[in-house]
Amino acid sequence: MSSPAAAQPSPSDSVRTAPRKRQARRGLILTGTLAGALLLSGCAGAAVTLDPAPDAADPACAPAMVAMPTQLTGLDQRETTAQATTAWGDPAAIVLKCGVHVQEPVADPCVSVNGVDWILAREDGQADPASAASDSPTRATSGSPSPAASSASAGERSEDPTGTWTATTFGRTPAIRVTFDASKVPSSSLLTELDSAVSQIPQTKRCQSVQDLQYHR
Repeated sequence: MSSPAAAQPSPSDSVRTAPRKRQARRGLILTGTLAGALLLSGCAGAAVTLDPAPDAADPACAPAMVAMPTQLTGLDQRETTAQATTAWGDPAAIVLKCGVHVQEPVADPCVSVNGVDWILAREDGQADPASAASDSPTRATSGSPSPAASSASAGERSEDPTGTWTATTFGRTPAIRVTFDASKVPSSSLLTELDSAVSQIPQTKRCQSVQDLQYHR
C-alpha cells in the first residue's frame, strides 16, 4: 500500500509567511541602523588624551575634582582619559590636573587671587595646552609678565599676553596645575572661577612674596 503523500503548504500559507519574513528583515535593518547611530554618537566629542599627575590617586583630589565647574570662562567641560584631570573647550584651551609636584624654592611669580596662591609660568614653545600639560612646567621667561599681572595693569600694557601658560596652586597638597592658552582664555576669569573648587584642598602655607590680585566675580 502506498504511503500518503506529504502535506504540501497551501498558497495561503505562503502568503501568510511572506510578510513575517519581510518584517524580520526590516527589523534587522532597523536594528543595524540604530547600532550604527549609537556607534557614531559614541565617537562624537572624543575624550582629551592626558597623562595623570604623579599624585593623581591622592584622595584629597576627589573633592576638588567633583567641584570643578561644568563651564569655565564660557568653555564647556570635556571628558579626559586620566584620573584627576579635566579640560574645557573644543579643542581644549584649558587643561587641569590634580596631584602635581611643586619644586621649591619657587622662582616663578606668585599671585594671590581671592585667597588662592598661584605660581605662574610660561610654557615656551608650546602651542597646545593638552600637549603642554604632559610636560614638566618650565620657568617663566625673564621679562615676560604673567597674564594675571598683565590683566591687572590693563591700562599700561600694549598688548594682551599670548602663548601657553601654567598656573599651579602653592601651599596646597596635592597641588593643582591648570594649563591654558592665554590668547583664548582671560586669566583673571579663569583663576576666580576655579577658586571654589581649588579651595576644597586646604592651604597650609603661602608664598613669601605675593602679588595680591583680588579679582572678584
